[in-house]
Order: sequence, then structure tokens, then C-alpha cells
Amino acid sequence: MSATNEPIYLKKSATFFKIYGGLFLFAIIMSVIVRPILKDLPDVIDLLVGLPILPLFIMAPMGLFYSWKSLKSNEGLSRTRFKYFIGHLFFCALIILFMAVIVSDLSELFKLL
Repeated sequence: MSATNEPIYLKKSATFFKIYGGLFLFAIIMSVIVRPILKDLPDVIDLLVGLPILPLFIMAPMGLFYSWKSLKSNEGLSRTRFKYFIGHLFFCALIILFMAVIVSDLSELFKLL
């Protein structure tokens, strides 16, 4: 028989956070370490930095959803729930800021045309 107190949503939230947190860390490492080495290939660097960040746009809101469900159902320790909720919220805020930068850049581009 399965336990009814098993933190299902908290486990999903933690899994999402670990996956896209690792990808984000990989992108930062690629940006800092590999950029000086591959000065001749800016397209490869952009690909190595940009591709790991793309899953963040889907996984951060999903992780925030599961973290919210975990908070609502009081799964696990309150400190752990709060830690993952704030982490997902931080990455969602980064997504919103990134989208604002894209919109402002596009508006500047269309002003020049």
C-alpha cells in the first residue's frame, strides 16, 4: 500500500528545479569559460548558451505550478516547500525580464525600419 502523505508535488517541483537549474548553470559556465576559448565561432557559443536556457521557459512555470500545489496541500517540510517556491518564482521573474528585453529590442528594431 502506498502512503497518503507522500509528497508527490514536491518531488515533481524539485525534479523540475534540478533539471533547469543545472541547464542554467551549464549555460553560465559555457558563457564564462568557453567564450574566451572559441572567439572565432560566435554562432557555436550562442548555440551552447542559448539551447540550455530554452527549456527554462516551459519548465519554470510548470515547476512553480507543482510547488504551489505542494504549498496548498502542505507536503513535506515547510522550509523545503518555500525554498523551491522562491526558486521557481525567481526563474519565472527572469523569464518575464527576458521577455521584456526581447520586446524592447524588437520595438527598437521596428523604429529603425
